Amino acid sequence: MAVSLYQTPGLIAAPTGLTLLSDHEAVLRFPRFFPSVPIEAFLRKPLFHPNIDPYSGFVCLWDRFSTGDTVVTAIDHLRQIISWRMLNLSADHLMQERAAAWYAGSRDGYRLPLEPLELKYPDGLGCFESFPHNLVSTRQRIV
Repeated sequence: MAVSLYQTPGLIAAPTGLTLLSDHEAVLRFPRFFPSVPIEAFLRKPLFHPNIDPYSGFVCLWDRFSTGDTVVTAIDHLRQIISWRMLNLSADHLMQERAAAWYAGSRDGYRLPLEPLELKYPDGLGCFESFPHNLVSTRQRIV
């Protein structure tokens, strides 16, 4: 599933230093055993961030995921990661050590987190009903 994200500032490493990029193309993949395994995200143009692979554009969206996570949740996490509102510096999630060191240091005059445009969902889109796992059928056999 291809997704376009607009007005979501992220940092890209250029030869002259870091540059802001506000529009992004991403691909969300639903793995074979979804929802038992999480949705995967890839940016077509990898950004400068500790949790984004600089070569493949893979974005580590989840610290812990739930089978109830939706594409809306994935897009929200993706926007938060792009704008540096969300990051995970633990070794198993770290893909750009240089970005982690930059974050811990001076940050070249960038104030984090970057400010994306607030995302507004149409009524009802951001709210999903979930059913309890112990749902018991109320159907009765008619005799």
